[in-house]
Amino acid sequence: MAKPRVFRPTPEQVAAAGVSGSLAEELSSLDFPVQVLPPWKSPSLFSVEMEKGRDLPLLGSSRFAHFPKGFRGDLVIGSSRETVLKFADPIYSLYCVHKGEVWSIDESTPGQWRRLFVNSSVALFLQSLELVGGQLKQNASRLNARLGHAILKKIQKLDPRAAENGSFWIGVFQGFDTLGP
Repeated sequence: MAKPRVFRPTPEQVAAAGVSGSLAEELSSLDFPVQVLPPWKSPSLFSVEMEKGRDLPLLGSSRFAHFPKGFRGDLVIGSSRETVLKFADPIYSLYCVHKGEVWSIDESTPGQWRRLFVNSSVALFLQSLELVGGQLKQNASRLNARLGHAILKKIQKLDPRAAENGSFWIGVFQGFDTLGP
């Protein structure tokens, strides 16, 4: 099996984004998967938004200027994006680092932006992403409420706050309840 492609930001890229201290050390020591696809192919669970040799993207930069001012300045590490259909803006949501935590930002309804807590750190986010991607691929023929609840229990063991009501991961797996027991 081919090893997944990864991206590791350089210390120079991290510093240029205005990140310092322990968060800078963490970011420049982690491998980010280039893309994590669920069994249904689209949208991606995660697509890296950082690029080799380029400044790390920040909300409010020209690439992400359409996000509201209250969200600007957060480091964008990835997105959930359309991978099959062609849209003018294929991004459904962004994964951003805010005060060391990972948050998802999306437009829940046109003009209504929301920020959902995802994980307590970037490292825990990557572990959760690996867990979710692996579980979904391993159980592609059994996507149901039971699987969703089992994955949430595993996320809760990794990062208890990530499985609290109102969090991103709760929202992802509540949709599994409509798939049957």
